[in-house]
Amino acid sequence: MRRYKFELAGVPHHVDEFFSALSYENEDYNLPLSEIKELYSDGDKIFMYDFAFSEVEIIREDSNPYDSNAVRIDADGHVIGYIKKTETAAARKLLEEPCKATLEICGGPYKEIVDGKVVEKSWGYFATLWLSVGSEEAPAPAIEKPKQNTASLLIVGIALVLLGLLFLIVAWPLGLAIIAFGLFFLVNYKRRK
Repeated sequence: MRRYKFELAGVPHHVDEFFSALSYENEDYNLPLSEIKELYSDGDKIFMYDFAFSEVEIIREDSNPYDSNAVRIDADGHVIGYIKKTETAAARKLLEEPCKATLEICGGPYKEIVDGKVVEKSWGYFATLWLSVGSEEAPAPAIEKPKQNTASLLIVGIALVLLGLLFLIVAWPLGLAIIAFGLFFLVNYKRRK
């Protein structure tokens, strides 16, 4: 099974809609400081509110006036946010396969353990969508490296060597430097071919 992470956009715009319906007070937030120090480690965050919901819905919004590829995420019928515009094409492709969605909503007032002390802070609300795609046995897809235009490396390398030879007569240090750059491009051409 492959897992993909999407940080949702627009969550702060929808907090008023989902907060009262999905949030509940985290009991650990109000523990005495001595108990917080016993239960949590440095770097841990104890948010004042947690969020509970039973259903995550992924909605393709083809008629969205801002982005015809928009993908909206709802929890128990409340809009949480959208997959970022730069990631919608990838998300839509993943959604063609059977997948399981997991949603995590965080933010607001929290306490953090910093160097053994409890510090109170606040964060804007945010949400993360996890898509688990495929079966347990399915291997992760190979990441394909972008193809480079090796012909341009060859042309630049040859041009720099020739230019370096010309400058070798007039200003030999500059000529040697240009030849070195040309050889660098030629070596890279040979490696990538």
